Amino acid sequence: MSFELHQPVPLSNNSEDVLKTEITVEPVVIDDFVKEYEIDDTAKFINEGGYKNVALQFPDEHLQDAVKVADALSKSIDASVHVLADTNYGSCCVDEVAAEHMGADALVHYGRACLSPTTRLPVHYVLGQLKIDIEKCTEEFTKANPPTDKQPILLICDTRWFWAQSDIQNALMKAGYPTVCCAELSKGEACEEIDGIPYGLPGRRVRLPDNVDLADATLLFVGPESPTLTTVLMGYYSRVQGIYSFDPVSSRLTEESTPSGRRLRRRYALLHKCRDAGIIGIVVGTLGVKNYLTLLDRLRKLILDAGKKPYMISIGKLNAAKLANFQEIECFVIIACGENSLVDSRDFYQPVVSPYELVLALSPELIWKNEWITDFERVLSLADEMYGENNSEEEEKTEKKESEEEEPHFSLMTGQFVNATPMRQHIDLSVENDSSTEQGMIKHAGMALASVNGMYSPAAAFLQKKEWRGLQSAEGEEASELYQGLSGIAKGYNGEASQK
Repeated sequence: MSFELHQPVPLSNNSEDVLKTEITVEPVVIDDFVKEYEIDDTAKFINEGGYKNVALQFPDEHLQDAVKVADALSKSIDASVHVLADTNYGSCCVDEVAAEHMGADALVHYGRACLSPTTRLPVHYVLGQLKIDIEKCTEEFTKANPPTDKQPILLICDTRWFWAQSDIQNALMKAGYPTVCCAELSKGEACEEIDGIPYGLPGRRVRLPDNVDLADATLLFVGPESPTLTTVLMGYYSRVQGIYSFDPVSSRLTEESTPSGRRLRRRYALLHKCRDAGIIGIVVGTLGVKNYLTLLDRLRKLILDAGKKPYMISIGKLNAAKLANFQEIECFVIIACGENSLVDSRDFYQPVVSPYELVLALSPELIWKNEWITDFERVLSLADEMYGENNSEEEEKTEKKESEEEEPHFSLMTGQFVNATPMRQHIDLSVENDSSTEQGMIKHAGMALASVNGMYSPAAAFLQKKEWRGLQSAEGEEASELYQGLSGIAKGYNGEASQK
């Protein structure tokens, strides 16, 4: 599953691109600046908490108002404020690391937020209040999905339009829908469940009446194309009657059923590619979400137990050029917030999966349950449920590994034999005695495998397959001798007989 580059990889963008980048500035909704940025509520949060050093985190579209907000807050609080602009990862996540560098004891997050649970700092969210035509939203939805007496509606809003959720709910009920359930915000908490099914979005709670079944409901999402919408589609495509999205910016209603099916089939294909991979890179995409370190250690252990080689990588904001530097890695798993775990771009050379998908791919029997779990706690619980923390006796475990090692693994994607468990080849390996070099060759099952200091290394094996391996040190060869060269000019070098 390796690949070769035929041209240099662009490791950075042109420096002039920064000056030419256009940032979409969200329209100001409310004329009252104090109300728009919730100055009074934010000041109350700071004063009641007794915080003395507060970080204000702004996304790019709200950065032009950062100075005004800081000045307005400073008049109502007895604390110093610091503005955080560019984040190490997604702007929807709370940047606790940058805040701690400033010695902040609290953080205020502005704009769209993923609402992932944090552990280090108290966080106050100012989600914003963007415009929406509620009458247009209701009209378009009733045209596409006429109301019936027994049709429940599940309403989910992007955080920037959450302020209008109750008004949308009332408008839908007046239009003839008897039951309209809303996803209430519960900032900074883990995912809730609907009838025992993980909801999928952190920081939201949904309570369905006893007489309402989720399978009979139609989901209406209010918000533009965004990671939030993608996460909703992945989690509920197969659980509800249908899914519609209303974009408040363009006032357009879209039925999302068909695109969701294609996306799920693509994710299922990536699961098989991850299953075939022998070297997996764990990309750290967050430093603030609760339980990210616990999940990292658990995934690393699962990869090792599966006979694969893990590498841990921290590269800041994810892009294809950065991951292209790790050619020997056949699959990447990104540990990020729930809305940034789904990387569906075709620009990447190798598949990028979520922790939930990795847990499924490493299971003995790959079973797709039409679920999409992003919460770290639920992924950890699923891993414990599928693999268990209390393994069987050591003898049974050894016999299982030996039997799996003998079984060949054929890829369902290509139909070819793949080496999906390279780290299990250290069993009964013999190293050729070679006094001339420290790099021996391991022989096992008729195959010559690369080793480093007597231990099998997948990275070294990948290097052996490359046609060009960089500058060679030529160890063991006779060194070249230096001698005095010619001096002078081309017309006549010193020591040469003059020719006339």
